[in-house]
Amino acid sequence: MNLRMVVGLTVLLMATQAHAFSTADVTLNGSDATAVSGQISTNGTKGGLVDPSDFSAAFGGDAFTLLGQAGKGTASFSNDDPLSGILFDVSGSWTGISGTWALAWSGNDTPVTADFVVLLKAGNSYVAYFFDDVTLAAGGGSMTAETTWQIGFLNNGGNPANLSDMQLYVGDVTALPPVRDLPPSSEVPEPAAMLLFGTGLLGLSGLIRRKS
Repeated sequence: MNLRMVVGLTVLLMATQAHAFSTADVTLNGSDATAVSGQISTNGTKGGLVDPSDFSAAFGGDAFTLLGQAGKGTASFSNDDPLSGILFDVSGSWTGISGTWALAWSGNDTPVTADFVVLLKAGNSYVAYFFDDVTLAAGGGSMTAETTWQIGFLNNGGNPANLSDMQLYVGDVTALPPVRDLPPSSEVPEPAAMLLFGTGLLGLSGLIRRKS
C-alpha cells in the first residue's frame, strides 16, 4: 500500500469519525438523547413526512404522533389539537448543520412523562434521536437551556448534510402518580423534658413514703 493511499484512507477515516452521529448530536435541556437510530434513506423528497413506524421499532415499538416539522424559512410549529390534553410549541434556529431549539407545553393539570423523537432530515437520509420519559411539569413550562441539534451524518458526496427539515414526534404520555403526604411523625420528647418528668416522679414517690 503506497503512502498516498494510506494518507487518503486516514483522511477518510478521520472525516467519518468526525461526522459519525451519536446521542450527543441532539440535546434537550442539556441532556443527550437516550438512543439514536441508524441512518435511514428516504426518497429524497424535501419536507416529506416520515412514517413513525419506520423508526419506532428502534425505540421499543411505541406509537408516536407527529407534533410538527420545521425547515428552511420556518422557525416554529405547534400541534393544533391537544395530545392527552397537552399543547406543544417548538421554536428554534434552523441553520445548515446545527442550531438550537426549544420545547414548550401547556394544558396538563398534573405532571406527566412523555417520550420524544427528534428527526433530522437532510438530503435523502434522516437520523432519529429518542428521549425517554421526559418529565413535563403540571401547568406548562419550557425547555430551552442547551437544547441543541447537530447533523452528524454525511450526504452522498461524503460532506456534512444540510438540514432540509426537523420533525418532532411524541409518544407514551403518562400521568405521574400523585405525591402522597407523609404521615405525621411522632414527636420525640426532648431530653430535658424527660429529665424533668423523671425528677417529678421521684419527688412524688418520696412524698408518698413520708405519708405512709
